[in-house]
Amino acid sequence: MIIHYYYSNKVPLEHLNNKFSLEHIFPNSSVWNDKLNKDRLGNLIPIIHNENCKRGNRHIEVYTKENSAFFSFIGEIIPRYPYTNYNKIINHTNRKPHIYNNEEYNNFCTKNENIYLNNFLQCLYK
Repeated sequence: MIIHYYYSNKVPLEHLNNKFSLEHIFPNSSVWNDKLNKDRLGNLIPIIHNENCKRGNRHIEVYTKENSAFFSFIGEIIPRYPYTNYNKIINHTNRKPHIYNNEEYNNFCTKNENIYLNNFLQCLYK
């Protein structure tokens, strides 16, 4: 529900008629050390299905370097160039991406969860 309100507040209607699938910003196929919840709300975002299929487990730049209009609307959730914060968290040099900085991953997810929550509360008070 929180993501629904984020999209209805941020993304123009003409983009919402697409088929969407749930995307892990840090790929679902990633490996990591210790405990980490890859399904945290802050790591999830709906992406137009065809775009989601193109990325696989590659770097997030697959989305953002194309500068698609759709991605400009969700740019506060999806990491953007120069990807400094994203690259501090994950390494894509191996076949399976490796999340090597769990603390920064959790900080990233917390930031996104706060964005979702604040947007939701703003929608409730409109």
